Amino acid sequence: MKTLHRHLLVLMLLGLSTHVKGQTSQEVINIKKELYTLRNYSVAFDRLERFPKNNSTYKVKKDSIEELYRDQIYKIKHGPQRSQFLSFLNTAVEKDSAQYRAFLGFNYTYIDETQSIRRSMLPTLLEYFNVVKYSLFDQDKEELLPPDDIPFLRHKANPKPKPKLMMRTN
Repeated sequence: MKTLHRHLLVLMLLGLSTHVKGQTSQEVINIKKELYTLRNYSVAFDRLERFPKNNSTYKVKKDSIEELYRDQIYKIKHGPQRSQFLSFLNTAVEKDSAQYRAFLGFNYTYIDETQSIRRSMLPTLLEYFNVVKYSLFDQDKEELLPPDDIPFLRHKANPKPKPKLMMRTN
């Protein structure tokens, strides 16, 4: 939960400094919130996809999360603010790309938190915005494509855990 609040705060602060042509600061903040909500649903859905299919408890949860995930994609891709999302994403990945490049750790697939993963191996905020644009608008998919299917993320597709330090014994 702390991470969610931290990322929302970062997104709001970035929103204050970013003006996309024809969009007010508040509109940009709202667009970023919706994109971050999509990310959260994507991670939750991917996590539940990994559980056994015959487990009825997880099936109900998965179906519920999947509906939220699909609805959020529909809102972004086909909703009344479609042009605002596309305008924001185009500007974010082109003109404003430098300000989003430094924000690490915007994975949109589930990563086991018990493993120690290098943050540099996770997508940046810029790469996440690129994933949304590429998946939903450029490739016209109804889901966020996995990192293996995205040319600019293949090098980050399977983040490796940090190597464990070996203790020397004499």
